[in-house]
Amino acid sequence: MGYTGTDEKVIAERQIEGYISATLPEKLTLMQTGIVDADLSGQGIAIDVAKGGNVFQVKGRIRDTATWDLPVDDTAAPVRTITSWSQKGVVHRRLKLYGNQDMASLAASEMTGDWRQDLGRIMAHNVGINTEKLVFQQLIKAIFDPTDGVLAATHLVNNSTAAFEEYMLAQGLEKLGENGSMLDTVIMHSSVYWKRRINTLLTETPVPTLSVQTRENQATTYVGNIGRLRLFLNDRVHNTGGVYDTILAGPGAITYVNQLNESVEIFPRTTHGGGSDNIMYKLAACAAIPKVSWTGTVASDIAGATDAEIGTATNWDYITGADVSETPLVVIKAKAQ
Repeated sequence: MGYTGTDEKVIAERQIEGYISATLPEKLTLMQTGIVDADLSGQGIAIDVAKGGNVFQVKGRIRDTATWDLPVDDTAAPVRTITSWSQKGVVHRRLKLYGNQDMASLAASEMTGDWRQDLGRIMAHNVGINTEKLVFQQLIKAIFDPTDGVLAATHLVNNSTAAFEEYMLAQGLEKLGENGSMLDTVIMHSSVYWKRRINTLLTETPVPTLSVQTRENQATTYVGNIGRLRLFLNDRVHNTGGVYDTILAGPGAITYVNQLNESVEIFPRTTHGGGSDNIMYKLAACAAIPKVSWTGTVASDIAGATDAEIGTATNWDYITGADVSETPLVVIKAKAQ
């Protein structure tokens, strides 16, 4: 590519960033389920973001479930202080560096003729896949760990020795009591789904072929309904020893925040064998589960939290002071048939 001026390089960088932003909601397929409260701009969702820091604060919704007061006279009434809860999330920073050989391969295989658009799409796909892995295989694994997970007692149905059956969904809904109606989505591994073939309760819809799913690296795929619950398949959900997480969730079950939007930098240099330019994307983001706060220590201020740190159950604690329904997320652990 051989950029000759700073302006040309900066314009290309901003164009690629734009393509990433435009494509990410499609590639981060977890967002298509409607359970993610996402802020891709790094602003809003009542969040305080410390630029460059390793944690951010999520402010909870204010609710009052206390008994109401009886009037005493025309002037006297007890004052009830309005309070809310907040939690800490931990930032992870990630990057990926592409070299000129990658660009040559891209130009030979893609059809649009615009390498910047193609590269933005590829980068967004990579961000989406790895973000979902972080959420399913580290964050949810840790917080719902049967032994040390802070939500194990209230939000986990541990049927690890049994094969998945439909009644387990009722067990999951029961965890939130009357607030089980907040849960409207099921995410399960395709092995659990296909081996069970829950046709008796499933309203069938056309299912993409395996080749399509493979090409998209097993993206989250809507396959129908179980009663009022929408059913999605995602093969990135956590499993160990043949025991799979089946996730019951509702809107706001996961918060996803960008501390730093996907930033693209082009390095005009020859350190990549035979190439002239290196292109990198980097991001700083955080996924969080409502009412669960980061209490761990980040070993690297540069990388933020590693996958292993996020995936350690004892690095998380539950924030008291609000109803259990503040976390519309239940995990069912069971085997495939």
